[in-house]
Amino acid sequence: MFSAKRIFFLTVSIALVVSSCKTRKMIKTADRLFEEGSYYNATEYYIPATEKKPNNTRLTYQIGAANMAMRDYSTMAEYFGQTTTANEKAWPDARYYYAEALQMQGEYDSAAYHFNQFLINTKETSDDGIRVLRERAQLNLGGIELMDSLSSMELASVSSLGEGVNSNFQDLAPKVIDENTMLVGSMVNDSVINYDYEISESNDYYAELFIARKSGDSWTKERLDDDINQMGAHVGNGVISDDGQTLYYTRCTEINGVGAMQCRLFKSSKIGNDWGESQEIVELNGEDFTTTQPSLGYDSDNNEVLYFVSNREGGQGGLDVWYTSMLEDGTFSNPTNLKEVNTKFDEFSPYYDNQNQRLYFSSLGYPGMGGFDVYFVDGNLENWISEVTNAGAPINSATDDIYFALDERGRKGYMVSNRVGTTSSRGETCCDDVFEVEMNSGLFLSGYFASRNDASQAPINGVSASTYMDINGSIEMIGEDVTEGGNSLVYEVGASNIKVVGDAEGYYQSVTEIDGSAFELVEDTLFMIYLMDPIIRETITVKPVYFAFDQSDIAEFYQVELDSLYSVLVEHPDWILQIAGHTDSRGTDDYNDALGKRRANAAKDYLMALGMADSVDLADRIMTISKGESSPIADNESAAGEDNPAGRAKNRRVTFRLLNDVNSEEDGIEIKYEDTDPQGTF
Repeated sequence: MFSAKRIFFLTVSIALVVSSCKTRKMIKTADRLFEEGSYYNATEYYIPATEKKPNNTRLTYQIGAANMAMRDYSTMAEYFGQTTTANEKAWPDARYYYAEALQMQGEYDSAAYHFNQFLINTKETSDDGIRVLRERAQLNLGGIELMDSLSSMELASVSSLGEGVNSNFQDLAPKVIDENTMLVGSMVNDSVINYDYEISESNDYYAELFIARKSGDSWTKERLDDDINQMGAHVGNGVISDDGQTLYYTRCTEINGVGAMQCRLFKSSKIGNDWGESQEIVELNGEDFTTTQPSLGYDSDNNEVLYFVSNREGGQGGLDVWYTSMLEDGTFSNPTNLKEVNTKFDEFSPYYDNQNQRLYFSSLGYPGMGGFDVYFVDGNLENWISEVTNAGAPINSATDDIYFALDERGRKGYMVSNRVGTTSSRGETCCDDVFEVEMNSGLFLSGYFASRNDASQAPINGVSASTYMDINGSIEMIGEDVTEGGNSLVYEVGASNIKVVGDAEGYYQSVTEIDGSAFELVEDTLFMIYLMDPIIRETITVKPVYFAFDQSDIAEFYQVELDSLYSVLVEHPDWILQIAGHTDSRGTDDYNDALGKRRANAAKDYLMALGMADSVDLADRIMTISKGESSPIADNESAAGEDNPAGRAKNRRVTFRLLNDVNSEEDGIEIKYEDTDPQGTF
């Protein structure tokens, strides 16, 4: 017979065996779910298993890895931290992932400590995977060292679009169509973190393309038709050509389990208001690599260029940015790797800002703030003129920041991020949302200098110009130039108080102050004419000469005006005089044209006679034209159609225009043309 004591221990032993079997089954189920990509469900089994096996660091490592896939950085840090503390020797990469999770939460000091500790602990490693993580750790440390400058760049303001565009799960690749319309991809289920076989057999499983439209402050989405969103593939990464007639996009199918994708590029042409049948761009696709994330730009010859991302042979490593040009027959040239920006790690979502000649892309291969950061490089395919630059906060965050794209002016646009503040189904950072971007830069001041006395406001060359701006209460010079070629001075500015100072020979110093509020009234550029007052040392007054009706004789009391003009021509031998003859409206057009010529020639003959008397040759310096009755300065008739003798008298005249090769104001000379009334009885 069994004693009560033996029965008790036997019962406990059986219970332990049963419990152990249940735990092993639980772990096996969790592993299967993990392999299938159902990370959330996997943790539902892993976590209870750790309660039964608290010292099993493989389980805590797997929970950390599952949360890394779900981008739940807080829980990821918790379990990789536990793994590191319990058995770092068995799981040397756990400390790296622990540090990365801290960085993705913005805990930069702690992250830096653990990245450095990881580098110390793995210094002698021969494991290729650990070596890659060592490179990643060094990049991350480089980003942390730059945090002071990156966090204060403020190239743009960034805000979530909220519901309407954003779903509870995954939103991707927004592209501006116009101010109130965008093309965007979206997933309507949580397969990104929780694979479900039954859902995978339905349309709800796949990402699809939508047109999103804004009305007031709200957005609504309309799914593109089945020619684009075909069953059995994830559809997204759409971009529409500038003429609105061609849609480029990708179709992606899962290979070797959830998370591994092979994507191909397609296009569709507009037929009426609908998109036509999809066509695969076969020359850019292949069986052994992925081709995705198309974006359109132009080269220096204004030829269309298609940028995209691929892991094809010939790259720098992982996903790279590639480009191809459209040929005359509509096909594309052999792709070229954009080596100037690619690294051995992944590059993502290229976008070329044609307006500002700047390529944006996301990357894991440069020092950054955490995860994918947005970077840019200035120039074009023929000449990249700057180094790759991190766009800084708030465009970038501690989390993934991708799919940055602007409108055609390079001022407003969208991007995608899983930063805190997303419309998330699980955790603060599991899923990507669309964010609105408004560039803070892109305000410009454009202007030139002109004389206050010049009605045409022609640009003055040779002005030494200095431009100052109030930057956080400090007045700083932002430009110093000398005007030439009639060109405007253009500066990129902020919406701040500005002062422009100009100095030029023959002019008093010009000081123009611009209030920062003036920039609120313009879209991107404030245009100014900076007026300068000429230093006047001599004034020449020119008056018209009037004639009696149907006459072309110079009246004696007008000879004094011509004598004055003659003196000006003698004093300024490089100047030319233009004489224009005018008539009233009596008579035919032909008659009045001839009468205008006689009047102009009468004035010329008088001046020529003075020149002959003084041996001054004026033959090539006086030009005459007839305006006939075409340029009246007064009404020939009243509004009732009655004759207006006073008006006709003012129209019977010759006018003078002094033409000089140099700017008279630069010589301190001002020419005034006075409009006087006729003298005598006409």
